[in-house]
Amino acid sequence: MGKRLDQYIAYYKASMQKYEGDEDYKNSYLSNKALYEAISSCDSMEEFKEKVEKGKLHIKNAIALIKDKEKLYYKHYVRIKENIRAKKSREILEEIEKREFNTDMELVRFISEIEQKYSRLIAIDEFGIELFIGDLAQIETLDVHESAEVDEEFKAETSKYVQKEIEEAKQDYKNQILPDYRVWDNTWQMDYNAIKEEERHRRKLSIPDEVLKKRIQQHKHYRGIE
Repeated sequence: MGKRLDQYIAYYKASMQKYEGDEDYKNSYLSNKALYEAISSCDSMEEFKEKVEKGKLHIKNAIALIKDKEKLYYKHYVRIKENIRAKKSREILEEIEKREFNTDMELVRFISEIEQKYSRLIAIDEFGIELFIGDLAQIETLDVHESAEVDEEFKAETSKYVQKEIEEAKQDYKNQILPDYRVWDNTWQMDYNAIKEEERHRRKLSIPDEVLKKRIQQHKHYRGIE
């Protein structure tokens, strides 16, 4: 055996041992064990390459790691109620069992297609909460202006300013924001129930329920949403 082969044997042994006894990485342990056993039985790197290609050991190794990681992601996302991200991991786990991959690129394309699909769904899901959070500071500012105790002359000026800001926000939503969002999903509409009730959105808002209820009503008025 050559020095290079000895180094590769040591490498694959270390890779196998990294996952040994780890319940979360059983598939990775077995796939790395298969690679270690394969190279340990070879007298040359050329022989090892032939064994890897014939048994698709490199592809099986990549699949094993994906399965182990996605199982962990799935458990985590279910626990924190990230429903869409959990669906992504579940789909990867289900579909990867049904398919046969002959090349690395087939596996890469498979993962990439699912990642792109769910990146789009996650972005659409977050349109509402991101818009709401982005508007909160302005809504609070306008609330302060409207409730301020000032003389009549200044109150009229303040009221005019508030109405101007609200009218501009309504037009912006109608003419810019909503059309842009509906390029992504032509049925999209603001879902305040999701903001209030879906944990993945609600945890982004560090305000009490009663304050949130008030801010939602103000946001509807601010953006002209029925």
